[in-house]
Amino acid sequence: MAKKRKKKLTLKEAEKITGPLSDWGQYENFTPPNIVDLQQLGRFIRENGISPTEAINIIKKYKFKETGSDSRRDWKMFRFTMYIWQRHKEKLKIGQGKLPTKIASITEVVRSVNFKKMYQAYPNPVMIDEKAEVSNLLKLIGDKRQDSSFKEGNFKIHNTNTLMTQGQIDELR
Repeated sequence: MAKKRKKKLTLKEAEKITGPLSDWGQYENFTPPNIVDLQQLGRFIRENGISPTEAINIIKKYKFKETGSDSRRDWKMFRFTMYIWQRHKEKLKIGQGKLPTKIASITEVVRSVNFKKMYQAYPNPVMIDEKAEVSNLLKLIGDKRQDSSFKEGNFKIHNTNTLMTQGQIDELR
């Protein structure tokens, strides 16, 4: 049985449940309906022209992450991959010496042509702010919550089909 909500949802809370407004064909802010039982949910779905299959697909995609992929995660992993490849290239160049600082590597990644092409491919602001991107990527890489992204099996050595070991990833991160 569904729990009754005592307060109205914020836009962010509603998007966690339903996904972005653009998925619903709406591009303006709206107040989510106060749905307390399955009958009201069914009525809402019918009134908005959502088929049962489409409703199930939306639930699977956003609640259960069945597809395993969304554009925000993909963009994050592309940035991590470009960073790891840059660090690997620097490691090969210097051999046993000390790697450059993370900020130097990140700056090099953000200034690269590949980064700028990928930036345009995702729903990002039109103009790239390199300083903000460097800062954001530095924070993201250092965030402990991202440890699950830096695991063996997520990164291949550039231009090969060989997976990086966890030791290599940890050394480069």
